[in-house]
Amino acid sequence: MPGGFQILTGLAPAQLPGALTQLSGESGTATQQGGVHLANLYLSLLTDPSAADRNGGGAMGFAAERPAVDLSPAIASAYAAVGKAPLPQGAAAPRWNVWGTAFGGSSKTNGDAVLVGSRDVRSSAGGFAAGADYRLSADTHLGFSLAGGATSWSLAADLGNGRSDVLLAGVYGSHKFGAAYVSGAVSYGNYWTSSFRAVRLAGADTLRADFNAQDLGARIEGGYRIPLWTALDVTPYAAIQVQGFRTPSYGETATVGSAQFALNYDARTVTAVRSELGSRIDKSWHVSDGSALDLFGKAAWAHDEISDPRLNVSFVGLPVASFAVNGATPARDLVLVTAGAEWKFRSGISVMAKFDGEFAERSVTYAGTARLSYAW
Repeated sequence: MPGGFQILTGLAPAQLPGALTQLSGESGTATQQGGVHLANLYLSLLTDPSAADRNGGGAMGFAAERPAVDLSPAIASAYAAVGKAPLPQGAAAPRWNVWGTAFGGSSKTNGDAVLVGSRDVRSSAGGFAAGADYRLSADTHLGFSLAGGATSWSLAADLGNGRSDVLLAGVYGSHKFGAAYVSGAVSYGNYWTSSFRAVRLAGADTLRADFNAQDLGARIEGGYRIPLWTALDVTPYAAIQVQGFRTPSYGETATVGSAQFALNYDARTVTAVRSELGSRIDKSWHVSDGSALDLFGKAAWAHDEISDPRLNVSFVGLPVASFAVNGATPARDLVLVTAGAEWKFRSGISVMAKFDGEFAERSVTYAGTARLSYAW
């Protein structure tokens, strides 16, 4: 047995749990936290109904539209130059839209140190996405997007941390059926990841691992818009989202001290399936200069089915000594809330900001989004 491991035989029983926790490499189980969180944010912004109508040209949101007015482009332009109200429905609706969005958030998941032996995990994720979409008809649009971002995570009790640089790509679309809609998106992400942890049993050893992880995700959502007598519109909706987050087999090396406690981690694919059921609510005001203000919100219940955050590992110096390490288990049932506002200018420019929160018994997540878009 390597000399560092022999130190364990001289520890008192009360000291062994802390020593074995340092050796276990639990920080490797937290890699998925930031990755799944970032993909959640990205898929949501691609399929958000407030974003689906961002290139204008129709009724606000997913309300049923009035019959189109057949105006030539020249007449429509003259109408826009002279009039102070928005164009009639169907009049020279913008076809193209380009947009940029900054998004990010943080979350905390509580571990179970007594029964499972896991520690609390804090993670953050954020980035900037840009995209373009084209309105095929008054009811259908398709688009694509690229995004760059980063994730980070850390375990309680200084048991390890990590970070990743991320490149995301996605395609999305939406179609309206009168007051009903369906939207969907598919995304792919590559995560250039580094993890770090310290072991202080036989000196001060700092261990590092570098590897690439991938995430493939998809989301589909459908709803039906119901105007209320209060001038508010309510949209009950349901959504299903699936992700697969894969980490390869990789090993640690020492950046400080010895690699005697370095670990090899087995390849693993985490599956995350989220189902949502809730309602969106919004209200719009048209201003005399032709602009419009939209206020919107959401309240929903989500159920997450995520693979057990367990990793199979072995010591580099003791390859036959393999074991499994557990991480903090994500919550299954969550309450989702959203509040935001968007200002659409007659020039085709619009700005939007919103807040999202996810609340559960063992976890809490906060996120924010800001978007600038231009339609023509």
